[in-house]
Amino acid sequence: MFKGTFRLPSPALVISMIALALVLGGTAVAASVSGDTKADTKLIRKLAPTLSVKKAKTADAIGRVTYVLGNTVDAPGNGGSGFHETNVSTATCPLYTIVIGTATYSGGPGVEVNRVDLSSTGKGTPPNQAKAIFDNFTNTDYPLNYVTAICSAATSWTRVVPTP
Repeated sequence: MFKGTFRLPSPALVISMIALALVLGGTAVAASVSGDTKADTKLIRKLAPTLSVKKAKTADAIGRVTYVLGNTVDAPGNGGSGFHETNVSTATCPLYTIVIGTATYSGGPGVEVNRVDLSSTGKGTPPNQAKAIFDNFTNTDYPLNYVTAICSAATSWTRVVPTP
């Protein structure tokens, strides 16, 4: 039968735990105590010169958010080699709302998101659909994979094209 004996921690462990507590405590104090807003603003402008945030007093500015689950698609096993691609899972936002974000659910280990695309059901209108395709790199069938569209009403819409 095992008889447990209590051993004191080594001096190195004690010193490292004290150092860890001091470092984490100092970080928490530095993060919570910042009285110099002028210096903070200057640092933000230096690190992110193109950052622009419109002022909103509440989160109501975004409007009501709706989560729409897409159809579930089966990710069949790969047959022992490579990967098997699924059909498209599509989530469509309700009328007069647009996609403001997406989420995906991969039904098992080895199932990965190949891509998520945004599209619109009308020509020249903002995206109101999220579509996802999954890849299964295992030999096991995983039938529960889907995309979720995060939708909100839009009073205006601007297409932003990233610069290379």
